[in-house]
Amino acid sequence: MPRPIHNASSYLPGLDGIRALAVTLVLLYHLSVPGFSGGLMGVGVFFTLSGYLITSLLISSHEKHGNLGLNTFWIRRFRRLMPAVILMLIATLGTAAIVVPQKLGEYSWEALTALFYVNNWYMIGTDQSYFGRFEGPSPLSHMWSLSIEEQFYIVWPLLLALMFLILRRRMLITGFIVLLSIGSFWLLSEVALVGFDNTRAYEGTDTRAGGLLLGAALAFWWPARKHKVSENGRAFIDALGLAGIAGIVYLSMSMPGTSPDLYTWGLLALTFATMAVLVAAVTPATLAAKLLSVQPMRWIGERSYGIYLWHMPLVAFLPATLRSESKLASAAIVVVGTLLLATLSWRYVEDPIRRYGFKKAFTTPRPAEEKLLAQLIAALASLFAAITSGLNRLLAKVQGGATSTAPASEPAVEAPAAEPAPVEAEAEPVPTATAWDAAVPSSLEPAPLVEEAVNVTWPPVEEQEVDLTPPPDESDVDAIDIDAADETSDTDAPDTETSAAEQPVHTPPSEAPTRSFAAITVPVDAEEAVEADESPADVEEKPEPVEQPVTLAYSAVPDTEPTAEPSAVEPVTSAVDLPPAPEPADSAPEAETESARRSPARAVLTMVVVIGVALATMVGVARLNPNLPVISALAGDTSGLDDSGIEDIDEGPKPAVVGPMLPASQRRTSCTTLIHVGDSTSIGMNAAELQPNAALRLSGRYASVGVKKYISDVVGGRSSIEEVDGEPNAHDSILADIQRGASGCWVMAMGINDTANMEVGGPGPLDMRIDRLLEPLKGEPVLWPTVITNSLNQNPAYNNRAMQRFNRALVRACKRYPNLRVYDWADEAKQEWFKDGVHYTDAGYIERARRFAVAVATMFPKDDVPPAGCVLKSTSAVEKKPV
Repeated sequence: MPRPIHNASSYLPGLDGIRALAVTLVLLYHLSVPGFSGGLMGVGVFFTLSGYLITSLLISSHEKHGNLGLNTFWIRRFRRLMPAVILMLIATLGTAAIVVPQKLGEYSWEALTALFYVNNWYMIGTDQSYFGRFEGPSPLSHMWSLSIEEQFYIVWPLLLALMFLILRRRMLITGFIVLLSIGSFWLLSEVALVGFDNTRAYEGTDTRAGGLLLGAALAFWWPARKHKVSENGRAFIDALGLAGIAGIVYLSMSMPGTSPDLYTWGLLALTFATMAVLVAAVTPATLAAKLLSVQPMRWIGERSYGIYLWHMPLVAFLPATLRSESKLASAAIVVVGTLLLATLSWRYVEDPIRRYGFKKAFTTPRPAEEKLLAQLIAALASLFAAITSGLNRLLAKVQGGATSTAPASEPAVEAPAAEPAPVEAEAEPVPTATAWDAAVPSSLEPAPLVEEAVNVTWPPVEEQEVDLTPPPDESDVDAIDIDAADETSDTDAPDTETSAAEQPVHTPPSEAPTRSFAAITVPVDAEEAVEADESPADVEEKPEPVEQPVTLAYSAVPDTEPTAEPSAVEPVTSAVDLPPAPEPADSAPEAETESARRSPARAVLTMVVVIGVALATMVGVARLNPNLPVISALAGDTSGLDDSGIEDIDEGPKPAVVGPMLPASQRRTSCTTLIHVGDSTSIGMNAAELQPNAALRLSGRYASVGVKKYISDVVGGRSSIEEVDGEPNAHDSILADIQRGASGCWVMAMGINDTANMEVGGPGPLDMRIDRLLEPLKGEPVLWPTVITNSLNQNPAYNNRAMQRFNRALVRACKRYPNLRVYDWADEAKQEWFKDGVHYTDAGYIERARRFAVAVATMFPKDDVPPAGCVLKSTSAVEKKPV
C-alpha cells in the first residue's frame, strides 16, 4: 500500500511487505530460480490481498456515507491502474516491432485484450497454454491476473451492494461470501484435469475468485485498520502471522504450477496462509508486522505494481540462449531493468496521477522532478557536445595541420560566477513521501520562510516538546477503513481509540509555547483519506468539494492581537491549538501564481522520456550477446547438452561378429513395411510445407534404405494414455492400425508427452506406459529412439532430467521385449538443431529423419551384421570386418 498522501498515521506498512513478498515470488518463478518452481503462488497472495483491501474500502464507505460510492471507486481504480498499463503496452509493442516484427500481430491482440482487462478469457478462448510454452513466455503472458482483478473490481461492488440491500446483517453477508468462495474452489478442482494442460482452471475468473472472496470475507471480520490487542492476543497473532509467512514460502518452493495438488488444496492452503499474514500485518505490534515493515520491503511493496508490470516483457525479450544458459546473468539483468523501469514509472507516472489526478498531474509544478529531468537532458547534451568535439579534433588531426581552437598553453577563461536567480514564489504541491522516509506524517514538511518578529523577552521561555499528532476525529480517517466496526456485535468496540500514552497534547492558548512551527496548510479530503493510493483530484466529472485545510500554527510572539477574520470555510485546527502565524509580508500576486503552473508539455515530455527509456531498455536486453565475456563468466560450463542418461544393458559376452560394417550411406533394411508412430516431434520430419524436397522427408528417407510401404501414425500431443482434442491415444491408435492389417517394423517416436504428463501427476510408472505400446505388437521388430529436451525448454514438465528417467525405463524394457531396439537419438542431438527446446528447426528435422532411417537399417539390416546389444549409440560408427 503506497504511503497515504495526507494521513501518515493511517499507514499500514505491513501490507506493503506482503506485496513485496508476493512480487518477489513471482519474479523468482519467471526467472526459473531453482527451488521456486511454485513462485506463481505470489499471484494468489495478490488476489487475497486485493479482495481484503477493496472490500475494507467499500465497507468503510458504506458505514460512513450509507453507500459504496461506486462512481468514485471505479474512477479511482481506473486512475490507479490504467496509466502504467498503457505505458507498458506502448513500450512492449514498440520493442516487438523492432525485435520480433513477425509476432507484432499476435502481441497486439494480447495488448488489446489486456487494455480492456479480458486477457485471461482471450488466452483461454484461443487455447493458448500458460504452462506449455516451448518457445518461452509472451511479454504479456502475465496480464491475465490483472484482468481477473479488474473484473473483480467491476462485479464485486455491485454484488456487495446487493448483499447490503437484501441480507443487511454483516454475519449473513460474510457467510454468503464464504459459500461463494467454496463454490469457486470446488469448481477449480473440478475443471482441473490430472495430466492435462490446466490453463482454463488456472486463469479462469470463476475458478480463481475463491482467493479474492475469502480475502473479502476477512475484511468483515478483521478490517484493514490498525488493531490493538492484548498481550496474549498479540502472541497468538504473532504465531499465526509467522506460520502464514512460512506457509507461503513453503508452498512456493514445493508446489510447482504443474502439480495437481495446486488445484485440489494448494491454492486453498495459500489463501488461508495469506489471511493469517493479513491479520498480523494490520496489527502493528506483532513481530510479523515488524518483519514485513522493514524499509526495503516497504520500498519494493510501494512499487510492486510497476515491478509486476515490467518484469515479464524483460524476461520474454531476453535471448533464449542467455535465459537458459546463464540464469545468474539473466536474473541480474532482469532485476536491474525491472527496478529501473518500475521506479521511473512510479515517480513520473503513477505517483503524480495518484496524488494530483489526471488533470492536475500535468499542471502541478514539481520542482524536484523537473530539476532532475533538466539535469538528465543537460548531461545528455554535454555528452553529445563532448563526443562531437572529440570527433572534430580527431578529424582535424587526420586531415593534417588542423589545430585546436584553444591552445593548450593558453589558460582557460573562467566565466564570472552568475548571481543566483531570485526564487519565485509558487504554489507548493502536496509533498511526496516514499517508503524510505521516516515514519512521520508526510504533510509536516517545512513551510516557506516568512519574516517574523523577534522575541527579545528575557529570560527566554523554555521550549516544550509538543506532540503534533491530530486527534482521531471525523477529519482523520484511516487510509484503509479505520473505523469499520462490526455492527452486529455489541462487544466489538471500534479499535480507533488511542491509549493514554498516545493521546495528543492539547495546549491551551494561554500556555502555548513562545516558539513553534511556521504555518502549514495541508488540504484534507475525508473520502481521499480512506484509500491510501489515491488523490482527491479529478475523481468525478463534477465540481470539486471545498477542501478543509489543517492548520498547524506558529508564532514567534504571544498571540496578543485578534486573529484575522475567518474565511468562508472554517479551518480544522490540529490538536495543538497554537496561534496562527502572521501573513507573509509580500504575498505573490495572482498572476505569478498562474505563471507558476506546470506546462502540460513538460509532463508529456516526461512521459515520452520514460517510454523512450523503457523502449531502449527492452531493445537493449533483446539485443544482448550471450557470448559477452562477463555473461560467459557467469554462465559457467554449458558446453553440450545433457546426454540421454543411459548405458546399454549387460547381456553377457558379445558375439564374435558385430556390426555395422557398412558405411551409413550403404546400409539397407530388411523391413519392407514400416509404421511410424509419433507425436509433434515427428510432424516436422514429414511435413511438405516445411520440407518441399520429398527425398529429404521422413518417407523419402525410409524409402532410401529399402522401405517399400510407409504408414504414418502421427498426432501432436499424443501419449500412451491421455487423449488430446478428441484424438485417440497411441495405444488405441496402434490397436486400430493392427485391425486395419498393419504389420511389419515399427518406429516408436514417443515418450516426451508421457514423461511430461507424469511430471504433472499423470498415472505411472513409466514402465507401464511403455508396456501399453509394446504389448500389442506381439514380437514384431520395434525401434524406439530415446527422447531429449534441451536448455531452451521453458516448460518445467518437459525438463530433461525427467526425459532421462524415461530413457532408462526404455532400456529396462529391452529385457522384457527381445524384439525392442533402442536408438540413442538423445546422445547424437546437437544444440543448434533445436528451435524451442522440444521441437526442431528445419535443419534439425532433416537430420533427425536421416538418422532415424539409418538407425532402422542398422538395427534391422538386410545385407549387414546388426550391432550387439539393445542400444545403438551412434549411426555413424562402423565396426571392422573380421580377418
